[in-house]
Amino acid sequence: MSEETEFDEERIAAMERIYRTTSMVERRQRVRDALALKPGEHVLSVGTGPGFESRGLAKDVGENGRVHGIDTAEPMLATARERCEDQPWATFEQGDAANLPIEDGAFDAAAAVQVYEYVPDLNTAFDELYRALRPGGRAVVLTSDTSTMTYHAADEARSEQIVDTFAAHYTQPRLARTIKPKLEQANFEVNDQDVYVHFETELTEDAVSGAFIPALKEIATEQGGVDEVDVEAWVDDLHERAEAGEYFFNYNQYLFVVEKP
Repeated sequence: MSEETEFDEERIAAMERIYRTTSMVERRQRVRDALALKPGEHVLSVGTGPGFESRGLAKDVGENGRVHGIDTAEPMLATARERCEDQPWATFEQGDAANLPIEDGAFDAAAAVQVYEYVPDLNTAFDELYRALRPGGRAVVLTSDTSTMTYHAADEARSEQIVDTFAAHYTQPRLARTIKPKLEQANFEVNDQDVYVHFETELTEDAVSGAFIPALKEIATEQGGVDEVDVEAWVDDLHERAEAGEYFFNYNQYLFVVEKP
């Protein structure tokens, strides 16, 4: 949900490849399980992206419910609308997490998955999430600590440098460490917390770690100043380790279930 990110067809396709991996499908189900939506409920999707999440939420609430997706990027919203075109109770609107274009107390529930990492003013954003929910409403907030993203590589310093450039594209790359007290300061009750682990020892077509690699390459060379030769050598090394049965990837994300009293 970053206003600075430009989403063309190629970038959206790359994101969709990530979202389609088994690890991400399972993550979406984990969010839906934690939210425990009931038929007919109204749910807000903050930073809805290309609509995978909204489609699942719309299935849970059914045609008598409502899903409303918010994102800053109109190309993402267009993709989400297309993905949910057979679910007319799923609607989408351009907006920002720190200035939600909705009425007070309009939703029974909300999902905000890996969106607050991009938001500079977290206090306002969490106040907005609180405002969006009715009393007794709940939300699932999933966030990351990018320092947990690990690729095993021969040159560990180079690998860490490339991952660090990925972390730098977030406004809040280690938000998971501080998000609980920030949510509590916004008057939410934190009722549950858990860790979702992306963990792979094979580099298959379905591997989320493999789907991340093109984004890591682009950010490292175009924004991080890493030499393209070094980045390609890193990628080659990962494939060599995979062929040798030595592949390892880990990335932790953290899930909080909160309630508005």
